[in-house]
Amino acid sequence: MQREPQQSVWDWYQQFSHDPADEDQRLSRNFFRRATQDELSAFRDEFGDILPETYEKFLLEIGSGYLRQDLHSKITIYQYNEFLSLKEISSILGGGCRGEISANVIVEGEAPFFLEISDSIFVVDINTMDIHYPFVSEMKYADSFVDFITKLMTDCEFYVQS
Repeated sequence: MQREPQQSVWDWYQQFSHDPADEDQRLSRNFFRRATQDELSAFRDEFGDILPETYEKFLLEIGSGYLRQDLHSKITIYQYNEFLSLKEISSILGGGCRGEISANVIVEGEAPFFLEISDSIFVVDINTMDIHYPFVSEMKYADSFVDFITKLMTDCEFYVQS
C-alpha cells in the first residue's frame, strides 16, 4: 500500500522531533520541539483560530525549531529556517518583538510562522493558505503550509532569489 505524499513529508520531519522537555544539544542541523496541547489551547484562548490546522498539527506532532539541512544534504549557512513556536508567535502578535519583527508588519488575516533570517518572516494568509512575506501577498512562495514544508525539505533555501 502506497502512502500519501504528504505523509512521506511528515515522516521525514518527524525524525527530528523531540519531546517538549528536551533540550537542543546542537548535535543535529535539524531540531524540533513539540508543543503541548495546553500551549496550543492557551494560544487559541488569546488569539482565536488564526493558525492553519495543518500548522497546529505540525507544532503538536513535529514542533517548532529549525531546519538547516535538507533531504539532499544541502546545508544552509545564512538562513535561520526556523519554524516559530507558539510563544514566539504570541510575542509578535501581542505587540512584542522578535528582532526587528513586530505586530505592525502583520496585517489582519495573516499569521507569522517561519523566520527566514533575523528580520524576515513568512506568513500564511488564513483565507487562501498562501505563503508569502508580510505586505507582499502577490509574491507567493507556496500554495499551502504542506507545499511550503515539502519545498523546504527538498531545498532548504528554495525561497532565496538568485
